[in-house]
Amino acid sequence: MREGDYRNSLWQIVYAYLLHNRDSFFNRKHFVSSTIHRIAGHYNLTYSDLVLIFTSRLYSLSLRYSIPSPLYLLLFQLREEVEEQEWERAFLYPTLFLECVYRRREGEEVTEEIHQPLVRLRRLLSRQESCRRFLLPLREEEILQIIALFLPGEVPFVKGTSGN
Repeated sequence: MREGDYRNSLWQIVYAYLLHNRDSFFNRKHFVSSTIHRIAGHYNLTYSDLVLIFTSRLYSLSLRYSIPSPLYLLLFQLREEVEEQEWERAFLYPTLFLECVYRRREGEEVTEEIHQPLVRLRRLLSRQESCRRFLLPLREEEILQIIALFLPGEVPFVKGTSGN
């Protein structure tokens, strides 16, 4: 995306936000999200890519342009949702997470590289549908390792109820 295209696209989002500023937060968020989808389609980009592009450059642009603070927060909320969806997709193929579990089980120090996936996984497992999708391909032994990581005191109970 060229600089001029980026600037024009950003202004489209700002105007979309300003023109629908009297609606509820949900409606404004939906409208801005729809505008980003439309712009992404125009430039043959994904919605996720465009949200990440806008928010990564937003801070420096906010110093040059007058972007309303609620819009700034709304765009960063969209970014958090995009990142969460990316993590959820990554955890549906649990290789990355299981590597963190094994490294943690081996007594490796908890670094940010290990800690962040575990925090995100805890969030993922707290939602019924994503928990089911994540656990489905795992063997029972791997599920018990996850339980031992988050709830070590519950392992005997789970083993007893699962017949192990």
